Formats: sequence, structure tokens, C-alpha cells
Amino acid sequence: FMTLPLRVSLNAMHSRLSDEKNVNVQSLGLLHSGSYDVLIESDSIDGEATYSHSRQLSEKLMLTTIDQVLKFPFYYKGFEKELATFSYAKLVIDEIQAYDPHIAAMLIKAIELIDLMGGKVLVMTATLPKLYMETIQSKNVLPPGSYEYARFANDELKRHRYILENVSLLQLSDAIVEDGKHKKVLVICNTVDQAIRMYQTLQKTMKD
Repeated sequence: FMTLPLRVSLNAMHSRLSDEKNVNVQSLGLLHSGSYDVLIESDSIDGEATYSHSRQLSEKLMLTTIDQVLKFPFYYKGFEKELATFSYAKLVIDEIQAYDPHIAAMLIKAIELIDLMGGKVLVMTATLPKLYMETIQSKNVLPPGSYEYARFANDELKRHRYILENVSLLQLSDAIVEDGKHKKVLVICNTVDQAIRMYQTLQKTMKD
């Protein structure tokens, strides 16, 4: 199970993984609140069957949101199906920092129950909120030695480089256009009006 907070990210991943000219993963499921329409649109013949298999959690690789598969800590009627499935599955929770802190308790309890059932969980994030590890350690959510907390393989690598320019953004239009000839450039402005002025300036610079 691969979970992400954004449906658009799941849709894009499903498109790449299912592409016959790309990864071409077989038995690939997609499950979120709008997955039916996505599957029918991408495959009018087998989309209905894929959606049905996804609802039953029976595809070998499932792309889904946490609200579809990790709400069993509330012990609603029929929660046993999801929990039993995770007893022999591997769950990846990506971008955990993007979730509302109010549902952190549900995530922590879900991880605890999956561990008790013998399942495996991998949490991936570049910015893990302290709330999770502090709670897991202070409340003994997971037995000592049953989990591993690892950082980046090379934490000394400089991932971001920046230069401060003591001029207006509009005055950098020439440099932005030149950089744009051989790489992607993202220009972020603080206001809509400034963005419009920047757009007009870049247009004029490109024409000149």
C-alpha cells in the first residue's frame, strides 16, 4: 500500500506505473474518493473491474489515501477487513508532515495496531514532525527495537543553494530569461499585481 495526501499525486503515479511504455505494473489499484472516475476515464474496459478490486483491497499494489484504509482505529463496523489485510501487507506512508495534526492520533494508533498484527510500515518524509516520534517513544507505542529511525544517507549534501540579490525582482528579468533558455525557472511573487508586472516585463524582455 502506497499512501499520499494528495489525490492528484496518486493519479499521476497510477498513470506512470500503469503505462505500458513506462513501468507497466500489473495488478495496480487506485483508491480514493474520486478514483472511480479516474479509472473509467483511463480504461473504459477494465476500469470498472480495477475499481472493484481496489475497493476490496485485492490488487497487489494499492495507491490510496489514508482515509480509505487507515481509519480502522475507530473500530467501525467491518474494520476487521482493513486491519487483517495489513497483517501481511507492507504500508508506505509518504509525506506524513502534510496531514492535519488532528489526525495524528489516528495515524499513530494505526501504526501500533499494524505492528501488533505483524504488518510492516515505512514512513517517508523529509520533515518528520516531532509529535510522532515523541509520542511513539514516550507512550511506548512500538516496542523498543521493533522500529528503526534513519536519516538521509548523506545528510551533509547541500540540497539547496541560494543567492541574495539586493535589487528589485523586475531588474532580474534579463538573467531570468537567459537562465530559462537552458533550464526551468520558477518566479514567485508576493502579490498578484507584482506577478502581473513580472509577467509583462518577462514578455517584453523575451521580445527584445
